[in-house]
Amino acid sequence: MAVGFQIEGHSKGRSAEVQAGSSKARRRPNGLVTYQMPYEVENFAPITATAVDGSSNLAIDGTVFAASVANVHNGTDNVYWTATATSGTWTFNSATQAFDGTKSIDGTATVNGSTAQFDGTSINPNDYSKFTVRVYISQFNSTGTKALNIQMYDSTNTAVGNPVDILDYISPAIENVWQLADIPLSDFGNLGTDVDRLDIIVVSTQGNPIDFYLDALEFESVGGREFFIRPVNDETTHIHSMELTFKATDAATRTNDVSPNGFGFGAALSTGVVYRASQATYAPFEYTLTENFDFFRFPGAETGPVIGDGTTAMFKHLLKYDTPVELNPRTGDYLSIRVNDDLSTYGTIYFTASASVLRKPDLTSI
Repeated sequence: MAVGFQIEGHSKGRSAEVQAGSSKARRRPNGLVTYQMPYEVENFAPITATAVDGSSNLAIDGTVFAASVANVHNGTDNVYWTATATSGTWTFNSATQAFDGTKSIDGTATVNGSTAQFDGTSINPNDYSKFTVRVYISQFNSTGTKALNIQMYDSTNTAVGNPVDILDYISPAIENVWQLADIPLSDFGNLGTDVDRLDIIVVSTQGNPIDFYLDALEFESVGGREFFIRPVNDETTHIHSMELTFKATDAATRTNDVSPNGFGFGAALSTGVVYRASQATYAPFEYTLTENFDFFRFPGAETGPVIGDGTTAMFKHLLKYDTPVELNPRTGDYLSIRVNDDLSTYGTIYFTASASVLRKPDLTSI
C-alpha cells in the first residue's frame, strides 16, 4: 500500500514531502517535492566613475596628462629602481630568460612568502593609467592557492591601495612564453599621490611553487585621465545603463545652448573622450565621442531635456543596454571613460551607471 509522510524543516514553513505513489494516483508520483531558492539575488547599486585619486568630475584639463612611461625594473639591463630580496631567493639580473634586453628577474627559487622590494623615485599615480609587467611561466602547479601579489607603498613606507595578483592578468597555465600583465591602476584602489616602492609577494600554499621570470616592470600612461566603473565590493555587477551628466553655471542662456555639434554645453572636442569596456569573456569595445551627436551612434541612446533657471542649466545623455553589461571582478572587467581634451571650462561632468549587484541570498531568514 502507499505510505505518505512529511519531512518538516524550519519553523517558517519550508518542508519536503515524500509520497509513495500508485498507478491510480498519477498526479502524485513517487519523488521528493522541494523548494528551490535562487543562488543569487540582485541589489541596486548606482556607481559614479572615479579616477585613481578618487576624483569624479570629468571637467578637467586632460591635455596635461601626456603619454609617458616610468620604468621600475628590467633585469638590470638599465638602472631604474633598486631591487632587494627581503625574503626568499631572487635573482635580479638573470640571463636565463629576457623580454627586454638580455636579463630579467628570476623567481624560480622562490617559495611561499618570498618578497622582492623595489625602491625608486617617487611618482604620482594620477599621471599614469596602468602598471605593466612581462611574465614568463616555466612551470605552473595549480595545487593550492597561487599568486604573485603587488603591493604599493608611499614615501613613508605605508601601504597604499590594495594588493593585486599578477596572475589574474595572464594565463598562468601557458608555459614558456612571455605574457603581458596589463593592470589598470584603478585595480589597486586609491593610491594617493605618492608611490616610490612596490613589493612582489609570492603565494603558494600547497604543491610546488610557480617557476617564473619577470621583466619590463613599468607605469604607463596612454595620455589623458581615465575614470573607471568597477564591480561593486568584488561582486559580479550588471550595468543596465550609463549616463553623462552636464551642468553649467557661466551663462544665462544655457537652456538654449546645447548643440548637436558641440560637446555638453561647450564646443566640439578635437581629440574626444574615449568610452571603453574591458571584459575578459568578450572583445573589448571602444568609442570616441567628440560631439553630442556621436552619442547617438549607440542603440538605445537618449538625451534628456535641458533644465535651467536662467543661471544654471543641466542635461544628460542616457544609454540603456538591451542586455546588461556584466562586470566580473575575478577577471578584472571594467567600464571607463578617458578625458583627452581640456574640459576645465565645461562646468561639471559626471559619468555614472545604473547597476545591480549579484549576491548570495541571506539564508538565515528562511
